[in-house]
Amino acid sequence: MFRTAGLAKLTLAVTGILFACLTVLHAAEGGAGFYLLGSKGPAAAVMPPPGVFFSNDIYIYSGDLGGDTELPTGGRLAVGVDGAAVIAVPTVLW
Repeated sequence: MFRTAGLAKLTLAVTGILFACLTVLHAAEGGAGFYLLGSKGPAAAVMPPPGVFFSNDIYIYSGDLGGDTELPTGGRLAVGVDGAAVIAVPTVLW
């Protein structure tokens, strides 16, 4: 009898923990995430030896969207859009 009650409590506790860990999932616009290919690589999370280090990450983006296009957010784009960006992100680590 005590073993069955203990198993029921354990099952209830595990079920409660699983439901508590659930979170709401969100998708990026168009179903694609914002991951810059090549921005991460081997040894990206390894601490370097003591000293001063400089890194200058450069991101180049170019894109366009033609007129009369239906957007995944439910709206419509009446005119064409062209965009370009060059972003330099200097980083100093000591």
